[in-house]
Amino acid sequence: MRKVFSIAGAALLAASVLVTPAEASHVGTLTGSCGPAQAMYGLTNVSDEMFPGGGDTVTGLFYQVNYQNVPAGSTAGIIVRYNDELESQVGNPVAFAAANATGTFASALRANISPEAQGGGVTRFRGATGLTVSNRGHGRQGGTAGSPQLGGGLTAGDYHFYVYLGEVRDTPTGRMFVADETRFVGKFSCGVSDD
Repeated sequence: MRKVFSIAGAALLAASVLVTPAEASHVGTLTGSCGPAQAMYGLTNVSDEMFPGGGDTVTGLFYQVNYQNVPAGSTAGIIVRYNDELESQVGNPVAFAAANATGTFASALRANISPEAQGGGVTRFRGATGLTVSNRGHGRQGGTAGSPQLGGGLTAGDYHFYVYLGEVRDTPTGRMFVADETRFVGKFSCGVSDD
């Protein structure tokens, strides 16, 4: 009898190894791209040179998601992670209605470039004294100390856009999109550079 359980256990283990979460949970397909302004998509990197008068900063990262084969009427959401780190989610997820099985959604990550948010303006170095470099565009200071930079803007690095299906619901922190991890649509990334 013990041998039967061992064989059944081995078969169950083998079956679970063959079905990965990514394979089991993929719903639809998508492509995505970014740009320095609305309707100027098609890029995978945005630099400070694309923002005249912005100094050495990227003040916004505009992005567009093109999805296909998504169940019509679904609620989709975009979760953005800085440098693809789980702990570095940028702001709250952005939800949108996928009214049709195929469609497009566009939005933007914007830096808070007000003088108050930037520690007094864009004319003083920050970072070398232990202050943060920029605010990553999501309302809290981010970046690293020790790398001086004039002004603010989005922190240079890679922004990874994960798209899931899910629902908007009330949470302890307010009403927001909650992803169904079994209904992953896809991901893309865009870089920000401020040479």
